[in-house]
Amino acid sequence: MNQPKQAPVLSAKRSARDILRLARERAKRLLQDHLLSKDTIRHQSD
Repeated sequence: MNQPKQAPVLSAKRSARDILRLARERAKRLLQDHLLSKDTIRHQSD
């Protein structure tokens, strides 16, 4: 993991963007799972 001196800033920006993208995808997946579970609960309660 040896990098030039200016690389940490670029890698930090890139990793921050990756973290944001992963967090957004995870949140979207969690939201979809939550909505799906709510739909199934609503259907079961009918």
